[in-house]
Amino acid sequence: MIWIVLIIAVGIFLLILWMIVQDMLSSKEIEVKEEEKTSNEESPIEKKNAIVVDKTMEDVIIGSYHIPERYLDYKILFQFDDGEQKWFSVTEDIYDDISVNEYGELITAEDDFLDFNNRYGEEISSENKTTGFD
Repeated sequence: MIWIVLIIAVGIFLLILWMIVQDMLSSKEIEVKEEEKTSNEESPIEKKNAIVVDKTMEDVIIGSYHIPERYLDYKILFQFDDGEQKWFSVTEDIYDDISVNEYGELITAEDDFLDFNNRYGEEISSENKTTGFD
């Protein structure tokens, strides 16, 4: 009788372990596909004048039910000269350095923040940029 209970317990343990490993593998496959997609597509670089309207930090929980992970997502809301507003995720250092109501040139590529007032980025190639509100 005890052997049957022991075999069932080991079977349940192996099933749970298998589920955790499958979940981890599928998460890694999704990350790899997203990295391949972003590396294959060159985003045009855009420069626009903008003002910082708001800043926020968000506690983000990712991963799976079995293996949750969390991080803080630092976001800054910029308003362009045409009135359009857009949130960009930035690092904690950049978040701390940029002030609300600060005005300047914002450099982006699609939804990625690259630079603000020439403080953080490297020299941007002129052949790969489009201008916004100069």
